[in-house]
Amino acid sequence: MRRHLWILAASLLLSACAPSVNGWQQLARDKLQQSVAAEFGRQLGRGIGTVVTALGAEGGYLDDPLIRILLPPPLGLVIGVARDLQANPEAAALEILMNRAAEQAIPGAGPVLQELVAGLDSREMAILLEGDGAAATDYLRSRAEGAVLAAVLPEVDRKLEESGAVAAYRDLIELEKEVETLKGQGEELAGLVASDELGAYVAGKAVDGLFKHLGREEQAIREVLSRPDLSAIGVSKH
Repeated sequence: MRRHLWILAASLLLSACAPSVNGWQQLARDKLQQSVAAEFGRQLGRGIGTVVTALGAEGGYLDDPLIRILLPPPLGLVIGVARDLQANPEAAALEILMNRAAEQAIPGAGPVLQELVAGLDSREMAILLEGDGAAATDYLRSRAEGAVLAAVLPEVDRKLEESGAVAAYRDLIELEKEVETLKGQGEELAGLVASDELGAYVAGKAVDGLFKHLGREEQAIREVLSRPDLSAIGVSKH
């Protein structure tokens, strides 16, 4: 009889412990997820700084074919910039000035994006981490693109004005209008970005290039965090 009682007591004890074991396992998984999400946030904040610094360096836009800012269409197409900028020194110089303005202005975007990332809690960061390869970048763009543009545009306008890019663009427009009129093809310049809108055009392209590179940076961060051994980045598995 006593033996049966011991067996019954042991059975009850084991059954009582089972949910507890499962609970601890779930707690451990939740803890790991929180740690990885927090690390993702830290890495993303640093990644923003890395991208902004790289784009803000001389040649950050100009030397990158993925995000290099070209003359506004249809002016660039009419001039034939895609074929040979060297054939038109004025156009080549203007394109350089536009990209330099973007490089000098883009550092203003860093604090805006980093502040947004810093304001995300662990639950929100975990949701972004569970998304696709550019989920966080897409989120930042949807929430802060306007603020980033507002931070960058005044400096772009100032740099374009100081460098003479706005005046050069205005002169180039007038010259091409005369040429196209003589050729009887003036309609090819319809819809041209006005000289007082050049800053908005350059700033928009600069911000677009920023998010393109940030998306690539995010994918690289995700690859690191997906490695089996997370101890190298300070995230414990236990």
